[in-house]
Amino acid sequence: MVKPAPTQPETGFTTVKSYRDELNFAEFPIASVADRIPSSQKTLTFTDTIFDQSRNARVSRKLTISGSDHYGLPTALDDEVILALIQLTSSQGFAAKKVHFTLYQLIQLLGWRDDGRSYKRLIESLKRWVGVTLEYDRAWWAKEERSWESENFHILEEVTIIDRSRRERRKAAYPDDANAVKSYFVWNEKVFNSFLAGNLKQLNFEFFKSLEGSIAKRMFRFLDKRFYLKRRWDFDLRVFCCEHIGLARSNSNSELKRLLAASIRELETRGFLEPIAPENRFSEVRRGEWTITFVLNPGWAASGPKEPDELVPPDREPTILALRPTEPQEKASASRGKKLSNESPQRVTVGAKKSSSTSRPPRQDKEEARRALLRHLWDQMNEEERQQIEAAALERGSPYLVRQYHEAKERGGSLFESVREVLVSQELQKRLSS
Repeated sequence: MVKPAPTQPETGFTTVKSYRDELNFAEFPIASVADRIPSSQKTLTFTDTIFDQSRNARVSRKLTISGSDHYGLPTALDDEVILALIQLTSSQGFAAKKVHFTLYQLIQLLGWRDDGRSYKRLIESLKRWVGVTLEYDRAWWAKEERSWESENFHILEEVTIIDRSRRERRKAAYPDDANAVKSYFVWNEKVFNSFLAGNLKQLNFEFFKSLEGSIAKRMFRFLDKRFYLKRRWDFDLRVFCCEHIGLARSNSNSELKRLLAASIRELETRGFLEPIAPENRFSEVRRGEWTITFVLNPGWAASGPKEPDELVPPDREPTILALRPTEPQEKASASRGKKLSNESPQRVTVGAKKSSSTSRPPRQDKEEARRALLRHLWDQMNEEERQQIEAAALERGSPYLVRQYHEAKERGGSLFESVREVLVSQELQKRLSS
């Protein structure tokens, strides 16, 4: 059994793995499962019918995705880019809608090749997302209202890419601002508020990236969300394939089964799904109507995912070390058996750049040392000193974070602790720099 991450209840701080998935984005696809989409196709739609407890009635949910004329609809790779942006935001404690980054950092996080083609594809994806509109018709889960609501928005409101020449100009103009030379993106407020409301789940991002194809990846995200509720699920075959995975509705039932076969086999051999014989996996309810059954492998939580023969090189470089408060939901997840054995409590490993050395970049070592120093300083303080630091953080912190602090304080929980930790860490850093 995997031991839970060590906590420090007297300080409220712990080092945890911060991979997350937004639950609405796991429920319905926000992009095509294909790598290419015909330029003539302007929209994607996904729909199903469920029982909505808030309305005490069955409701039809529908998601319509519209792309811009210039960049078109998002594809499977674009979906992975959004997932990577969530990880960047999570590593910063969901502190602000505006997130600074470097293209190299995102390439590493995605595990893409460090070459010109990847950078071009990444920039194109970020620009595409600014032009994509999502229209949720009673299909967006509003956690605080506990109901399926209708919403329309862009996931990203703004993206600014800082190229080399502009970086040099901004470096000269803002010598004391490290973020001035970085690119940045801005989440839509509706999406960011969903993050802050805790409408998130743990995600084994490394396992996700190691899967062979977009169908297997999409299946993993959707089923991993659903397995939170129960270990066995039976779905209508066409609803599962066409509305939650994104396969074309023009496919026959037999073609849908064929398209799923390789992905199901991979998820079975990798330890996520319990192996089931095809005659038990698929059941004909009536002529032309089939169900598909999935069961979570009981060994998944106990031993973690199985490694493929050639998954990633052993010299994968760690690039993010997340410092976050102890979260009750983490403990609850561990008790539900969702904690995975390859989630080290000390280090978050992302990216897939190959190198001949296992040494970490100096910038990363410096960042890890800085965070370790902040933790050490906090550990050495008594309760009165900690209260003084927190009070100073509220006086000198950014208005946005301070507002989030006060709004979340009454409710408490992981959101409040995350905002509190960011404010305290920033105040400690200011004192170190003064």
